[in-house]
Amino acid sequence: MKLKAILSLAILTLGCSSPKKGASVLWSEPAKLPNDLHGREHIGLAGPVVGMLQDHLLVLGGANFPNGMPWQGGRKSYSDNGYIYSVNGSHLVLKQEFRLKEAVAYPANLSLKGKLYFAGGENQNGYVNQVSRIELSADGQVQQHLLSPLPVALSAGGMAYGNGRLFFIGGEGQYAVSDKVYSLDLHDPKAKWEEFTQLPYAVSHAIVVGDQKEKIYIVGGRKKNPNAVSEMYDNVLEMELLSGKIRELTQLPKALSAGTGVFYESKIYVFGGDDGTTFKRVEAAILEIENREDGKIKEELIARKNSLQENHPGFSNENWAYDLKSDSWIKLSPFNGLSPVTTTAVLNGNQFFIPTGEVKAGVRTNQILIGEIK
Repeated sequence: MKLKAILSLAILTLGCSSPKKGASVLWSEPAKLPNDLHGREHIGLAGPVVGMLQDHLLVLGGANFPNGMPWQGGRKSYSDNGYIYSVNGSHLVLKQEFRLKEAVAYPANLSLKGKLYFAGGENQNGYVNQVSRIELSADGQVQQHLLSPLPVALSAGGMAYGNGRLFFIGGEGQYAVSDKVYSLDLHDPKAKWEEFTQLPYAVSHAIVVGDQKEKIYIVGGRKKNPNAVSEMYDNVLEMELLSGKIRELTQLPKALSAGTGVFYESKIYVFGGDDGTTFKRVEAAILEIENREDGKIKEELIARKNSLQENHPGFSNENWAYDLKSDSWIKLSPFNGLSPVTTTAVLNGNQFFIPTGEVKAGVRTNQILIGEIK
């Protein structure tokens, strides 16, 4: 969906063709998830719970394919493992491993005032509506508390904070993608999630960030459609929490979903993402397979689809910063190597971490990317 105006297009062209100073990222040597008990490298995770607590990076849950790719018959495995790293500049040290109360992947994550919130997601039983808060005790022990559940079980939504409330945005459900924004009053321990407003369109896999005061931003994303390929968004929405009003800002340079991002000093940083080139071709192939009855033709189409997935080129390695003051996009240095999607970027001062994630169809990475905003 594109809600373009001539003025917006002019601003977008100016922002992309004339890179501005004042936004850059310095990348450090990445860390890695720990090896297993047999010394084998971790294969990585998609959709982990990610957060910063008291100068500690937490990477929890997630999903992968330990026994082969899905088009080879491999089943998705959901993790309840948790890893805690101490952070010393760009150096990470694994301090502790633990287990969540329940396996989960693809929840919305939010680090807030020494606590980590995660909501929704999915596990081996399907979509979930569970909402949790994680804290570290004085002696470094993990404490997981269950909060009021979401009204609907949703995966790949986004979460942000403002005016004393958590806001859960969009997400993919069993029957449809959500266009709702729900809010939870953190000041009332008995509060339940309430519908706050409705988005202009249904969306999942968006980058959701906020100033933790009065505004939340929804960047890109996609919408799964029944009997049709998914819709990919280049939209950027600004939601004012006092009024509930939503307005369209200058579009992304291209449509993206499942990327990561952070909000820092009036800029929205967008790292990587899926532009849908291969994703849509695979979806189109699946739809054609479902609509064919001839067994031989089906086999040929399945082989073609599998080839698309096996030869996936990776996701966009482009990085961008959106300057809210000038309403323009600034192109940053690209990733050096494969770009992870379906994970969460988390800030620690002007430093950020992007743990693990998916780098090709079905393929995860064990790296924890470390960047510094200059």
